[in-house]
Amino acid sequence: MKRLFKVGKIAEKRIHMKGIKMRKGLIIGTTCLLLSSCSFIPSLGSFGLPIPSSYPDGRAYDPGLSGDAQKILQDISWFNFYQDETLKNLIALGLENNNSIKTAALSIEEARTLYGIQRSDFVPDVSLDGAYTRQKINANSTGRIQGPQQAGGGNQSFIFDNYSVNLGFTAYELDFFGRVRSLNTAALNDYLSTISALETVRISLISDIAAAYTSLRANQSLLKLAEDTLETRQQSYDLISKRAEEGISTDLELAQAETLLLQARVDLYQFLNAITQDKNALRLLVGTPDKMPDLDMYEEEYLNTLSLEFPVGMPSDLLVRRPDIIEAEYQLYSANADIGAARAAFLPRVSLTTTGGYTSSEFNNLFDNASQVWTFSPQISLPIFTGGRLKNNLDLAEIRKDIAVVNYENTIEVAFREVSDALSAVSTFDERVKAQSDLVNAAKRRTELSTMRYDAGIENYLAVLDSKRELYTAQQNLILQKAGEINSKITLYKAVGGGAVLDK
Repeated sequence: MKRLFKVGKIAEKRIHMKGIKMRKGLIIGTTCLLLSSCSFIPSLGSFGLPIPSSYPDGRAYDPGLSGDAQKILQDISWFNFYQDETLKNLIALGLENNNSIKTAALSIEEARTLYGIQRSDFVPDVSLDGAYTRQKINANSTGRIQGPQQAGGGNQSFIFDNYSVNLGFTAYELDFFGRVRSLNTAALNDYLSTISALETVRISLISDIAAAYTSLRANQSLLKLAEDTLETRQQSYDLISKRAEEGISTDLELAQAETLLLQARVDLYQFLNAITQDKNALRLLVGTPDKMPDLDMYEEEYLNTLSLEFPVGMPSDLLVRRPDIIEAEYQLYSANADIGAARAAFLPRVSLTTTGGYTSSEFNNLFDNASQVWTFSPQISLPIFTGGRLKNNLDLAEIRKDIAVVNYENTIEVAFREVSDALSAVSTFDERVKAQSDLVNAAKRRTELSTMRYDAGIENYLAVLDSKRELYTAQQNLILQKAGEINSKITLYKAVGGGAVLDK
C-alpha cells in the first residue's frame, strides 16, 4: 500500500504540471495498480517425501526383478500391459460404460462449472436496464406542491412520465487483498483434483476388471481339474467297489475311494458357483451386460501370460505420479488458498457501482445528448465486530489445511507400502510357482510309484488313494499360485499408477 500512495503523490504533481491531459493517464495507471491485488495465501514451501528414497531390498525382493530399469511401468499403457484379447475388450467396455467412471466424469464437470462460477467474480456483472415510470404526485405527498384548490377542496396534482435506459454494473468487488483470487485458486485446485480422482477411478477399474477376469480363468481351470479328477475318481471307485464285492479290496479302501469321489463332486459345484460370481462381478464392472464377450470358453494359457519383467531399484519418487497423490496435493493447495481468503476477510472490502445511460420524460428525446446521465459510487466496508466469525473461519481454514497436509503425507506412505508389498509379491511368486510345479511333478511321480507297488501287490490301495489326493491338492495349489502371480503383477501395475498415462 505504501507503493500505491507513493505513486499517487507523484501522479498528483504531474497533474499540476501538465494539466488535464495527464488526468486520463493517472486514472488508467491507478486503476491498474488497484486491480493488481495482494495475496495472503501462505507459502507451502517444498515437501519432502515421508518415505525412503528407494524401495526395500533383500531376499524377498531379489528374485525375478530383472530387465530394463529404464522401462517405467507407469508409461506402459494397459493395452500393452495386458496380453489377453478378451480382457482388453472387457477393460475397454468398462472404461466406456462403468458407472463409477461416469460419476467421476460428472464430478469433473461439476467442479469445472463451480470454477467457472467463481472465476466470474473477476469481472463485473454488466447489465442493460430499461424502465418506464408513470407517477402521480400531489401536495399532500410532498408538502411542496402549492397549486390552486380544485373543486371539492383537493390540492393540485401532477403526473410525471419517465423513460430510462442504463448500462452498468453493481457492487463489483475490487480485489485489493486477494480474497476473490484466493477463492478462485481454491476452486481451480478443486477442479484439478477431480481430474486426478477420475484417473484414480480408471486405474482401480482396470485393476478390478483384470483381477476379476483372472479369478474367472483360475476358477475355470479349477473346474476343469475337478471334472477330470471326478472322472478318474469315479473310475477308481467303480473298480474298488467291484474288487470289494470279490473280496479283493477292503471296506476301508472302498470308503476312502468314496470320500475322494464326493470331495471332487463338492469341489465341482463350488467352482461352478465361483465362476458364476466372477461373471456377475465382470458384468457389474463392465457396466454393459449386453455387450459382454463370450466368457465360457476355457483358456488355460491365460494363467501362463503376463510374464512382463519389472525393473530393479525403481526410485520411490516415482510415486508422486500416482493420481491419488496428485489429487491429495491439489486438495492441499485448495485448502491453503482458503486460508488466503479467510485472511483477506479481515480487511476492508471495496466495491464499485457505476451506470451510464439516458433518462427523459419524453420517449422521443430519450437518446438525445441532453438526456445522458451517469452514476459513480465506490463503497468501502470494514468489518468491526463479527462475534468471532472471521477468526473462527481463519482457524477452520488452517485446521483443514493441516488435515490436508496429513492426508497428503498419509497417501504417499500408503502408496509406498502398496508398491513395496507388490514388489515383494512379484519377486517371490515366480519362485513359488516353480516350487509348486516341482511339487506337482513329485506328487505325480509318487502316484505312479504307488500305483506300480499296488499292482505288484506290495501296498494296499489306500496308499494309491492318498497319493492321488495329494496330487489333486498340489495341482489346485499350482493353479492358485499362477493366478496369484498374475494378480501380484496387476497389483504392482496399479500401485505405481499404471494405466492412467496412455489409453492405448
